[in-house]
Amino acid sequence: MVSTTPPGPWGGNMDLKELIKGSTLYLPVFNKGAQFYTGDGHSAQGDGEVDGGAIETSLTPTLQFILHKGKNLKTPRAETASHYLALGLSVDLNEATKLAVEEAVNFLKSEKGLSLADGYALSSLAVDLAIAEAVDVVNLVCAKIPKGIFKTNPDYWYRP
Repeated sequence: MVSTTPPGPWGGNMDLKELIKGSTLYLPVFNKGAQFYTGDGHSAQGDGEVDGGAIETSLTPTLQFILHKGKNLKTPRAETASHYLALGLSVDLNEATKLAVEEAVNFLKSEKGLSLADGYALSSLAVDLAIAEAVDVVNLVCAKIPKGIFKTNPDYWYRP
């Protein structure tokens, strides 16, 4: 059994303010017959949720699940209409930051065809880092990769 309170590679309580209506969350599946749980909804929160609270709200989500076989994610990723989001999770904030950058570079290599060197260079030029969660034992750092830097992008499935 795994607690959903601290976030981890399976997801969990990821207080990431970009996970709103229309966003996409990609979760690695570690067990056959994986399950999903939602909770701890926020109407508003700042990056970091530094005081342990946000404007809490109930959730009645409509969710669509798609299994992407062959994807080898080590940690969750997300997508919004304007950004790809690579995440780093660790009890150490410096380590979470390092992991977020590594995940951004891995995304740029696997999904956009860049070399590792080009991925790191592009990350330094165009990727923004945000401390998404600093309130739980596990810190969450988000590397925000703007879609607008690429010549071609597939249409995002959700249009508000």
